[in-house]
Amino acid sequence: MRTDTLLLAVFILFVGFKTHSQTSFNTEANDSSNIYLFSLTKYCEYLDNSGNKESTVYVEKDDIFTNDLPNRIKSHEIRYFEMIEVKNYLKGKKGIILVRIIPLRVKANDFFVNVIPFSVSYDKKKFHFINGGGLGVKFQFDQGTNGLIYKSVEIGWI
Repeated sequence: MRTDTLLLAVFILFVGFKTHSQTSFNTEANDSSNIYLFSLTKYCEYLDNSGNKESTVYVEKDDIFTNDLPNRIKSHEIRYFEMIEVKNYLKGKKGIILVRIIPLRVKANDFFVNVIPFSVSYDKKKFHFINGGGLGVKFQFDQGTNGLIYKSVEIGWI
């Protein structure tokens, strides 16, 4: 009887680890399983780890996937701007770092979201964008969870 109880406990633990060891990500949820929120969080972690302690992250607004993202991630305030708002915000300023989140794409069995920071300035009725790289968050499809699971982050030229 004692052996049966031990085997049952091990089985329950194994099943629990098997089913909860990976988070299944998606594009629709308004929680931490949203791939765009996860990717932006990875960008904020990158800022923290690189010594860049920007307290405000400016994100280019996209009506499809940025509407439900939070206004704070960790220690970072997140401000969402449409381009007309960027133009007005830049009046009297040299520029800002504006983050663009590129929607989910697929390449060679990997799904990925790019988070690209641009140095943006505005003068003489023109925007000027300078890109020095970015962050690519890779996911792969998992049949067990029937969803996307986090694979890796690549930093550099995207």
